[in-house]
Amino acid sequence: MFNEKIFKAYDIRGEYGKDFDDDFAKKLGGALSSHVNAKKMVVARDSRPSSEKLSREVMEGIVSAGASVINIGMASTPLFYFGVISKGADGGIMVTASHLGDEFNGFKITKEEAMVIGGDELFESTKDLLREGAPASKKKGKISQKDIVGEYVEASIKHSGLKPGEINVPIKFVGNEMVLREINSVTDALNINVVDSDWEIGFEFDADGDRLIILNSSGRKIRGDLIGGLLAGHYMHGKKVVYDLRYSRGVLEYMASKGVETIPSKIGHKFIKEVMRERDAELCIEQSGHMYFKETGYAESSALGMLRILNTIKETGKDIDELARSVSSWSTTDEINFNLESRDKIQEILERIKKKYSDSNINEMDGIRVEYPNWGFLLRPSNTEQKLRLIIDAREADLMDEKREELVSLLQE
Repeated sequence: MFNEKIFKAYDIRGEYGKDFDDDFAKKLGGALSSHVNAKKMVVARDSRPSSEKLSREVMEGIVSAGASVINIGMASTPLFYFGVISKGADGGIMVTASHLGDEFNGFKITKEEAMVIGGDELFESTKDLLREGAPASKKKGKISQKDIVGEYVEASIKHSGLKPGEINVPIKFVGNEMVLREINSVTDALNINVVDSDWEIGFEFDADGDRLIILNSSGRKIRGDLIGGLLAGHYMHGKKVVYDLRYSRGVLEYMASKGVETIPSKIGHKFIKEVMRERDAELCIEQSGHMYFKETGYAESSALGMLRILNTIKETGKDIDELARSVSSWSTTDEINFNLESRDKIQEILERIKKKYSDSNINEMDGIRVEYPNWGFLLRPSNTEQKLRLIIDAREADLMDEKREELVSLLQE
């Protein structure tokens, strides 16, 4: 049983027991295994109550189709991607619904090298297998259990170039036990001081560990594009960096001043990874906190992102607030969300706004990005929810406030 609406651009996600069931999970394992002609697959799960049972069903579907499984158990999404790449697997399935509530669950799906397969893409290719089940193999695959956290820690530290004792900044973590088990292993290996009070920088991880939000010493969040500009400017002179369309123009100007070649991408990990591979880019930090590195096979690595930020602080001798201020002086809003009764209204609204601002420079790669000399905005539909999302960017704070009032009023009509 499954509802076709669970197949999203990035993954598969819905309400467990209502939008899909255990039998679907088993058929998914077999369908993906057949689709990628797998001999070996990696399976992982997050910590929500339904994930263990669903992962067992996924593994049963895979082995029934004749492939073997490396079960890495409860893991962050970056650890899952690392497992697919490091074990030379033909693909993998991570049972997770990311930040959604416990009544939801879902699946992140990859082929070799942790290259993402979108849920809608998989459905179009395997809809018959998902409905009827993959043919059973004469020879059933085997399941092996592996703990790969140690390998992940070693690889993260190697890519960072840091050695134990080099970071003297006290840091704070915010996140669930599953994710912090892995991250604490990294900081323990480098003798980094993790504290609950009087920290200089904080790192907040989302439920499955693939998003990292940076906090200053008072707990204020630092925007993702500022972090992206910071790391690009510090490490990527003369190299290619991908940015998502939510980036402030101030950040783009800063990266250009540092000799960084910037490449735009639609928002979403599937699209960004494809662009990074196609253009041989080194880095992308999404506004939302997803951090992708060429060294990690273009997959997210919150651990490496954290270490790169700490190394930048060490090498510059500046705190995170001072570093962020150096990246952009433009004023930028947080994402403003507008709930829609129907997704059918999206194109109608976008066309109306595009006509209103037709004298601007307009990019339609992902929704509409409107640019005037001193201000601009991005208005785009969510890929996962029935919402329009708006970000406004201006050289001056007063102009940003003026344009926010103008656009919010237009969109609420």
